[in-house]
Amino acid sequence: MVAYTSIYGETLERTAWEGRNIVLLTQSSDLDAGVMQNIVSKLDEAYDFYSRITGHIPSPYFTYNGKATIAEVQDTCGAGCGFLGLTGIEIMPEYFNILYDGVRDTGLYDQVLFYELGRNFWFYEQPLNTLPPFTTGFAIENRFLSMDAAGVDGGSFNGVEWDRLVAAVQQDMAQLYFSNPNLTWHNTLVTDSGPENPYGLGGADLAGSLLHRLYEDFGEDNYARFWQSLISKEAATTPEQARANFLAAAEEATSVDYSWLFKEGWQFKTGTADGETLVSGAKRGDYAVLGFGGNDTLRGSKRAELMVGGLGDDTLLGGQGNDTLLGSIGDDLVRGDEGADLLAGGDGADRFVFRSVREAGRGAQHDTIVDFSPDDTLDLCGIDANTRRYGDQAFTFIDTADFHRRAGELRWAGGMVQGDVNGDGRADFQIALQGVDSLNACNIVL
Repeated sequence: MVAYTSIYGETLERTAWEGRNIVLLTQSSDLDAGVMQNIVSKLDEAYDFYSRITGHIPSPYFTYNGKATIAEVQDTCGAGCGFLGLTGIEIMPEYFNILYDGVRDTGLYDQVLFYELGRNFWFYEQPLNTLPPFTTGFAIENRFLSMDAAGVDGGSFNGVEWDRLVAAVQQDMAQLYFSNPNLTWHNTLVTDSGPENPYGLGGADLAGSLLHRLYEDFGEDNYARFWQSLISKEAATTPEQARANFLAAAEEATSVDYSWLFKEGWQFKTGTADGETLVSGAKRGDYAVLGFGGNDTLRGSKRAELMVGGLGDDTLLGGQGNDTLLGSIGDDLVRGDEGADLLAGGDGADRFVFRSVREAGRGAQHDTIVDFSPDDTLDLCGIDANTRRYGDQAFTFIDTADFHRRAGELRWAGGMVQGDVNGDGRADFQIALQGVDSLNACNIVL
């Protein structure tokens, strides 16, 4: 048994269950050691997730053997109570028992402590302090992600099945927000209010849903870059400054302008959880087509627009403008068409399709893929590699070698795929692959 002084100053005797990062202090010593080992190890993994995305650890406050404590107490500031940016969490017996019994009986983990860890890792009061829903929204969204990272399934929450809760926060809140033209960031995020919904979710849940857009579009690494960039921003004294901090960090992390999350000046066409075809109606101003769930087909127009596939294996077909196409989660097909397009596949094995030299572009008008990965494919088979010969010829990949003044050569240099289709030794098209150091021929359909 070890001595523990609670948040309210009460001295207690507790049993310590020690992990790598955290120590769980319980009232009873008569607990199944295997169950407790599972709980502690999964909380350790969740702690690791929070540390990865923030690039920081909480300042020591409540500790045991130099590790963060989670203590079972009779009375604290809520079901669970965690300090902002500091170590130390308390949980009331009723809620600890829900966690323990769920793991022991069904292998399902209650969410409270994963949420409270998000409070410990909140370091963003200064850059976002005038948009308070994000403080709780950080913990709301990242409890889901930390539990995924730890490989655990959640138990029901307030009578709602876990998968339904996850979908309601991560997908439904955003869909309701973007599909309602009467909702703005001023009458939701600024006022800590959410769209009307059957679960009583509020402004913090909406903030969590908007944070999930970044994770869904670009995965954990870029999501981490967002938080690590945001922490360096100056203190916000107005909601507009907090918004500017958010958008600057998002663009630094992803190369994408995420101003559409705040809706100001934007028009939207939104899908549902089902697969469907959505055709852009862009005529003027900024226009976004958002697919959400299902295997969607999104079609562009003659104007520039934003397209986001969302969940599912989506097909994104740009138009003639300078489009931004984000496939998000799933094995997506992304085709920018004409214009200087910004393309991202997101998680999954994505296929980036170019049918002509004009679609790929060159110089200031070339297309850019911001997240090309070893699982992705660059499909160039629609481009005639040799315009001096009849028919449709395939390219020859020469890696980083200089062009040899032979039509049909494809090279990789300066972060760009470059093709010579007429044999003059100069690139007739260029496709930039951001963050890619080398390119393998097996990732190209020639």
